[in-house]
Amino acid sequence: MDSWFEELSSLHKEWIELTRKINFEKGIRRSTIEKYSDPVHFIYELLQNAEDQGASEAQFQLSATHLTFSHNGNPFTRLDVENITSIGISNKSLEFNKIGRFGIGFKSVFAITERPEIYTEVEGKPFAFAIEHLVVPISIPKTPNRPHQFKTQFLFPFIPGQEHSLYTKIRERLSSLGLETLLFLKNLVSVEWQAETDHGVYLREVKGSRYELCGESSKGEKIWQNSANYLVFTREVNLSDSDRALDVRIAFRLDEEGRVVSEERSPNLAVYFPTEQSVGLNFRLHGPFLLT
Repeated sequence: MDSWFEELSSLHKEWIELTRKINFEKGIRRSTIEKYSDPVHFIYELLQNAEDQGASEAQFQLSATHLTFSHNGNPFTRLDVENITSIGISNKSLEFNKIGRFGIGFKSVFAITERPEIYTEVEGKPFAFAIEHLVVPISIPKTPNRPHQFKTQFLFPFIPGQEHSLYTKIRERLSSLGLETLLFLKNLVSVEWQAETDHGVYLREVKGSRYELCGESSKGEKIWQNSANYLVFTREVNLSDSDRALDVRIAFRLDEEGRVVSEERSPNLAVYFPTEQSVGLNFRLHGPFLLT
């Protein structure tokens, strides 16, 4: 193992020991993990990570004991390893249209696992590590069982005693993500999920300003298919106090004949992914707003 990783692991172990001595550990967990009321919010954090790494394909594989997430985006750098094992530190704040900017979101995976594992490459060589106690990177054998097209894979063994509950909640969320999850992303065009006998996929195809979304799911021998077409317009907005350009986008639903129609129900505001904030419009709106 490279000396830089050994030093990183050692420093983070020292920090954990200090937080325990001064009784800060519970407060840190509350501010990073327990702040999410939804225990499966981490699914969006993983998709965000894949999007920010330039991935076009992502895959969830769910079993009774663990969840695996893979994507074909850029592999890790040393800085990525340091950021994902830190709290509140991220180089994405300098990249204006990256979603994850604060280095905290990944900690939401600790709602389902005590020790996530990451298999990737660093500087062209296979690299694997686990994260213990939120921030401590530990070297593990570099033997991932991932399809060749995926450069990075995350493995999340479920918290002991919560396997059944976590499996059920994750499966329900994966099967109900919805087509519009991909609508305002730039890179991801395919998200696939598998859960024992169940399977599903969400796809996006862009033809100029027209976005075609489709999805398919199956349970046993039953198969469901759905689709939606949108006309999407994008404008860069320059804020007066920043020289960084940000995208604002609107999407109008199209019927089978290509005519603009109102949404059946007023869609919620999107900040890359749909939020819980209603805006009372008959079309879909995305903006890079700061979230609470």
